[in-house]
Amino acid sequence: MVRDGDFIGVAAVDELKAQKAILSIEAKWQQREQAGAKELFPFIKGHAAALSTVYTVAYIAHVPLEPRAAVAEFSGNRLFVQTGTQRPFGVREELARAFKMPGASARPHARHRLGLWRKAQR
Repeated sequence: MVRDGDFIGVAAVDELKAQKAILSIEAKWQQREQAGAKELFPFIKGHAAALSTVYTVAYIAHVPLEPRAAVAEFSGNRLFVQTGTQRPFGVREELARAFKMPGASARPHARHRLGLWRKAQR
């Protein structure tokens, strides 16, 4: 059990020990009377102040985390490509255009191998 100010955390090697530690915590709450609508709104109105600010954040593009690499295999007039992509049909169109071949002859295969998505599935 770890205590840091008002924060208490529990870590244990198994659920039973964690449960015992949680049950040993004696939390004491200080309840304060809550203001009702009749008291709250006049208080807010009497203490209101105009605030103005601007928040900005740098542009973040939506990009996959897997490596940018591909392996291609030509077999006769067909093309098979293993690549990391979130838009395999768009890749198929781009491959067909680049190699001047019918779209059905270009077959991309996208498989999530790395990145946070794969770790979350385990």
